[in-house]
Amino acid sequence: MRFLAIILMGAVILGCQGPAKVNVTATDHGDTFKGPGKLGIIQVATSGTETFINVMAPRNREYKFAVEQNGLPVGKVEILKKITPEPLHWQVLNLRISELPAGGDYRLLAQLAFNDEVVDARRFSTFKSVWDRPLRFALGSCMSEDFSFKHIQDKIWDHMLDQNPDFIVLDGDIVYVDSYDFVPRNKATKTDIWQRYFHSVEVVPLFHREKLIPILATWDDHDYGTNDSDKTFAGKEFALDAFQALFGSGDIPGIYENGKGGVYKLFQMAGQRFFLLDNRYYREERGSKNAFAHWGREQHAWLINHLKANDRPAWLVNGGQFFAPAILVDGRDGKKRQINETFMADHPTHFRQLMNDLKSVK
Repeated sequence: MRFLAIILMGAVILGCQGPAKVNVTATDHGDTFKGPGKLGIIQVATSGTETFINVMAPRNREYKFAVEQNGLPVGKVEILKKITPEPLHWQVLNLRISELPAGGDYRLLAQLAFNDEVVDARRFSTFKSVWDRPLRFALGSCMSEDFSFKHIQDKIWDHMLDQNPDFIVLDGDIVYVDSYDFVPRNKATKTDIWQRYFHSVEVVPLFHREKLIPILATWDDHDYGTNDSDKTFAGKEFALDAFQALFGSGDIPGIYENGKGGVYKLFQMAGQRFFLLDNRYYREERGSKNAFAHWGREQHAWLINHLKANDRPAWLVNGGQFFAPAILVDGRDGKKRQINETFMADHPTHFRQLMNDLKSVK
């Protein structure tokens, strides 16, 4: 088989297009949170006739959703789950939109449930069943929302969107839970984690642009909860809940498959396979000689078995680096200390196991 590996984590902050054209009129319904691009909306797993979309919206409002194509209602919209982590002011609505005309362009309408008023709208598409051109995807990571990057965010996002990707792969550090300004490292609580996730979705332009693009995501240490973290991180289950609520999706047979535990998954499109791997949830401490210290036995076996299932091109997407050596510097105490993380250096036994198993994949 042809085998491809994504090994570079780029520091990418991407930008936004113009706002959705929503006609918002003054009402007497109080301080309704509404307007073009106001909600945080994330399109995730998508096929030709089905898509999953996650919506971050104010907690006190009830919403309904509709889909149009050429001004006519299409498809079936279900709110699969509503998540309201107390005491925060946001909720997450997980939508499944099915029974769509294959490979089309649509408009998602977010409405107030009690009066059908449209408070936000986005365009989105599903994939065609036959590809007559090369597949195009964008890769991004390290999406810090720190104020020091505000002056370049839009430019970088606009540059990415100008490439017209079919979907976006985000390979970790989508959210910086352990920001020095807000959350001490190794001490993130449930509220800390959810608040940092909500804040990032609220301010990063990607989640507020008019045209939705499917996003496939895995995490690294900072969206998992703290710097250089492993399976012992106390807040891992809270982080898992937040990540899956905003960036997770249900399965789509033959297109999108979730792993068992953590956030690893497989996406198949245009004759290619994209394995988004979880290098945190099962990760053991640096230097562990366990044969599966980086991903855990089950995730490793899942990957190898899927790779052997057919010979279609495969991309391996990991939150951290695969092949880089350890970088050592002199510490204040005069001792050497490692300042980077890498599969090869941190878990060499598992790395050798992976290389040997990949050789067996035909």
